[in-house]
Amino acid sequence: MNSAGEEPRPSYSQTRERIVRVVPPHLICSLTCGGRECRYEGPEDWTLEQQAIRGLYSSWITDQILATSRPSTRLIQNYNITEQFHKYGVRSLVNAQLPWEHGHCGDSLDPQSGFSYRPQDFMDSGISFYNFGLPDFGVVPVPRILDTVKVIAFALREGRVAVHCHAGLGRTGVLIACYLIYACRVSAADAIRFLRLRRPGSIQTGSQVSVVCDFSLFLSSQWTVFSNLTPGYPAFTLPQYLVRQRHLLHGQEARSFRHLPKPVVVICRRLAQLAGGRRARGPWVELEKETAHKLLRQVIIRVVHERQGKKFQSPICESEEIEPERKGKKRQGLLQSQISCDTGILQLLLTSDTSVDTMNNGLCELDLGKMSDFEASKSKFPETLEKVESNGPKREIVAEPCQPITPQHVLYIAEAMAELETPETMVKQRVDHLQKLVNEEGAWAEVSTENNPKILSTLLWDWLQQLS
Repeated sequence: MNSAGEEPRPSYSQTRERIVRVVPPHLICSLTCGGRECRYEGPEDWTLEQQAIRGLYSSWITDQILATSRPSTRLIQNYNITEQFHKYGVRSLVNAQLPWEHGHCGDSLDPQSGFSYRPQDFMDSGISFYNFGLPDFGVVPVPRILDTVKVIAFALREGRVAVHCHAGLGRTGVLIACYLIYACRVSAADAIRFLRLRRPGSIQTGSQVSVVCDFSLFLSSQWTVFSNLTPGYPAFTLPQYLVRQRHLLHGQEARSFRHLPKPVVVICRRLAQLAGGRRARGPWVELEKETAHKLLRQVIIRVVHERQGKKFQSPICESEEIEPERKGKKRQGLLQSQISCDTGILQLLLTSDTSVDTMNNGLCELDLGKMSDFEASKSKFPETLEKVESNGPKREIVAEPCQPITPQHVLYIAEAMAELETPETMVKQRVDHLQKLVNEEGAWAEVSTENNPKILSTLLWDWLQQLS
């Protein structure tokens, strides 16, 4: 393991990389992993701690993401792999292999799919299957990596995700490291170090290390929303920003904001809620996700810089824990301010079903007595939140009017939008804080729960004025 000040190096030496490129595939299989007796296909060469899923060389990288060697039809049948996936809440399988590769390793390939198993077997059992083939020991362009990472982010909404290639080290490591960069905004070096602490030997070649660094460099060029915070950062046009936005968004959000800039939509939607005297609708799931990603980012940075690969507790089977206790543990972890790897906090980080019940984030409650001075009203949490099962596809937040709609609401918003004078110190500080959060963490839920119309209006005008 490299020191915190050094850039991660490939786990393969340059000599070994050259040999891999020139030696025929069947010889590579024999020399590196045992050919038909492939050590990556079966539990014989691995301890129980190296089998998060019994029968597979596998490791939990986070509470939600499993890195594993490729399963085979024999292993699926002998070790009930699909049942184990359901037991641990794995709802999606991402395959980074190309069809017909490593045909000389382990069990024979399936004649229909070209893989060591039939993907239909997983799909028939209710596990989604995605195939993004990457060349063995090689790389693909950053946009293709980004597409795969977005699919992983989408799949995590349904439950835990398993990622595999052949050994579950090189290409699997690249995809998971890039996901950590995408979701948590950690550096490439920290993502690689953390991954190798969780699964030694991950990301094998120099080209794989380079593509993770290139991915990080590309995303960092797309994250900036408020360019005025970064001296010397080039201004951008609206079309340029929309292109950047498409790189970062996925799923329904990408479709909704296809032709609309997210800053304008989020701020105007919030102003409309305030004008109507309504509570904030819909930011709570996003707020939970942002909080979980922020916590995971803190853990990754702390762990890799302390260089302490402490034991990571595998996720508890869904059938082994009582539902109220499980939700309570996740809620406690999500709200915990002191991050400690020793206490198993990593188990609680990438959950998508934790209800944030006590966070002090603003709701739509205008104080009519103070809004003439545009002071922020005190925050209250929604009184009614409908809690659903952890793996349920739907989550609904019931938002009711917090007070009768009056003309004053609209008037206060109009006055804030029309204010052209230099903002007050308090407003300016809050605006700068929100801009920094959005740039560094993508904290849109924080904007969606802001109560002060003047702060929101200043954010909106600052963004529009920076367009070139």
